[in-house]
Amino acid sequence: MRTIYALPVLSLIFLLPSCEKTGPSREPETKAQTVETLAVDYADYVDPLIGTTAMFTYPGNTFPAVCPPFGMTQWSAETARTGELPYYYSPYSYYEDPVIEGFVGSHFPSGSCMSDYGSVSVMAISGSLKVSPGERGSHFRHSAEIARPYYYAVNLDDSGIRAEMTASGRCGFFRFNFTGPGDSYVIIDAKTRGSLVKNRPQDTRAAGWVKIDPAGQEISGFNAFRFTGFFTARFDRPFLSFGTWSGELVRQGNIEEKGGNGVGAFVRFDPGGTVKVKVGTSFISTDQARKNLELEIPDWDFDAAALATKESWNRALGKIRINGESESRRTIFYTALYHSLLLPRIFSEHGLYRSAFDNRVHQGTSYNDFSLWDTFRAEHPLLVLLEPARTGEMVSALLAMYEQGGWMPKWPNPFYTSVMSGTHADAVVADAWLKGVRNFDPELAYRAMYKDAMTPGDSVYEARGGLELYKRYGYLPADSIWEGTSRNLEFSYDDFCLAQIAGALGKEEDRRFFLGRSQNYKNSYDRESGFMRGKNADGSWIEPFRTTEDGDRYYTEGTAWQYTWFVPHDVRGLIDLMGREERFTAKLDSFFTNALPRNLAQWNPYYHHGNEPAHHAAYLFAYAGQPWKTHAWVRKILSPDYLYSAKPGGLPENDDCGQMSAWYVFSALGFYPVCPGEPVYVLGSPVFPEAALHLDNGSVFRTEARNVSEQNIYIQAAELDSEPYEKCWISHSRLLSGGTLTFTMGPEPNRAWASAQDSRSLSASQPPGP
Repeated sequence: MRTIYALPVLSLIFLLPSCEKTGPSREPETKAQTVETLAVDYADYVDPLIGTTAMFTYPGNTFPAVCPPFGMTQWSAETARTGELPYYYSPYSYYEDPVIEGFVGSHFPSGSCMSDYGSVSVMAISGSLKVSPGERGSHFRHSAEIARPYYYAVNLDDSGIRAEMTASGRCGFFRFNFTGPGDSYVIIDAKTRGSLVKNRPQDTRAAGWVKIDPAGQEISGFNAFRFTGFFTARFDRPFLSFGTWSGELVRQGNIEEKGGNGVGAFVRFDPGGTVKVKVGTSFISTDQARKNLELEIPDWDFDAAALATKESWNRALGKIRINGESESRRTIFYTALYHSLLLPRIFSEHGLYRSAFDNRVHQGTSYNDFSLWDTFRAEHPLLVLLEPARTGEMVSALLAMYEQGGWMPKWPNPFYTSVMSGTHADAVVADAWLKGVRNFDPELAYRAMYKDAMTPGDSVYEARGGLELYKRYGYLPADSIWEGTSRNLEFSYDDFCLAQIAGALGKEEDRRFFLGRSQNYKNSYDRESGFMRGKNADGSWIEPFRTTEDGDRYYTEGTAWQYTWFVPHDVRGLIDLMGREERFTAKLDSFFTNALPRNLAQWNPYYHHGNEPAHHAAYLFAYAGQPWKTHAWVRKILSPDYLYSAKPGGLPENDDCGQMSAWYVFSALGFYPVCPGEPVYVLGSPVFPEAALHLDNGSVFRTEARNVSEQNIYIQAAELDSEPYEKCWISHSRLLSGGTLTFTMGPEPNRAWASAQDSRSLSASQPPGP
């Protein structure tokens, strides 16, 4: 894909004996090496350029974020685009103009369709002063680019500058080596310029402010776009001269500038040499940004800062250790895990945070940018498994939003957005609690969930649009509410999650009520057509009915084919609605085989992996006694030649804050959480000969896949701690207790394995037990 260059100075540090020595170019391990004994720099297996192709042109919409796991501010090269940067684009695009306009401290939610806020940009130039993004941009070559989670470097060819970047949780650290002729400049851009929405100008100008302190060698300021982000930039060299700019007006010698049409500052140095810049960021104040800088990067040792961030990634990524795979598979896997560990972002600053819901500073720990409609499916279950303590903090952050704003949000960015349908924080809470996460207040969580499920919205926010109709009819009438069919299915699932928490808290009457309401999905099923479809208030079906029409007004970002399967909490009930298991599996077969002539990474009306509503569908065969079909379709989707690959376009559609990547992580390991809120995983087809999950409770859960290959994708037999295992599911508690699950793989299905009635995955209303 690209040339990997040795890091000119960092390599000296990273090859010290005390550091782990292996990297992405290392040969596959021999059988004598085990996943427990390998010393691995997991961070060097990550390629942050995977998924960095532009939205709507190529899949991904991620950016090469430099930060620790869940970093508050994530730093990236910002590439030029034709016209202004649309709000729903990531800062970086691999295949567009090879021009870098700056290095941005971004709060864009990776792989999403949402907006950045409170950002700041740094750029180095040489020669004559150029401050506007279009003028100061420099061409670059991917062959001279190094991208790691902890370090980014590139040659700015137009000015002869080698730019290097690392970061801590809230701060960026730059090292610019000036080699070209002419004066050396560093530009600080408060990022107040506008953007486009579907090619229409949108006035996104916001107040920006910069102030230069020559004696302190600092520039401070803020950008108030959507939510105010403050910054303090500190330099390691005194300024030869300085000034500010606003729009096209440049003021030499000026120390302060405020405006809303592009605001920034510049400082000039003697030609040549190296300039280091540290930038602290904050949502509280410039003073807090300075404190963050002093706490996180107290000195000018760039290599030590990069090494510290590298080690934070090694610890996080090293919780899953795989062995025996190809270099390409390893890169895909650890990059997917990296993307899964970026969001939700930490939003607090050493014990303090400013709430986007009441604009007050609070004590405590906070997170933000929860893409819950996407991430409840696999991203949050993965965090429950790998980061249980952090998961409890994230739930507590959602509950604080409820207390400060009155509602638990469904897509905070960083405040209420009312984007997407359903109240899938319910799933995140239920899944965490049912899987043993206890560091949040369950009674407060239940009150927040109950309000979202029972109270109509107000002028501030609406949790469940059409709630009164749902309560009246037992479904959302399609002639009265937009996307009524998919909302009914999602509300039914969310009600199941409430029932789970109510039961855990001993609220038996509420448990029965919400469990009963979770069956409302049946009111959207048309037995004659065999689909979930739009129903009018009078009980008649909407006509005309188009099973392959995207949205068709009755579905959220999907079709009847895709949403008919969204009953994760009662798959047995869905099978019964369809009449018998043979009809269920025959319809599933059609769902996948009709999709094959199309690109599953791009929109099609059948199985479309590029969006989330049917992410669980391949695992549903296991509920009907045909787990070998789950094996076949999961491995088809996982194929490096099909959807996921080690290329810039190697993600199917938007990553959606880690959901697309978390699906890969789970599925490559060989199991998947079909129904978050039920502490059970459905087994699929493992990719790796060996994998080990090093869990926070000290246990190690291992999987082994004997004879696994691109051809040997079917489970022939399984053993759990050397005892025969005939179930196509495994409980969360069994994973937590550690042990070894061994699969024997083969090229043809073994239709007898895990197909008996007592071996199948059951619905959560019929829990399979420990």
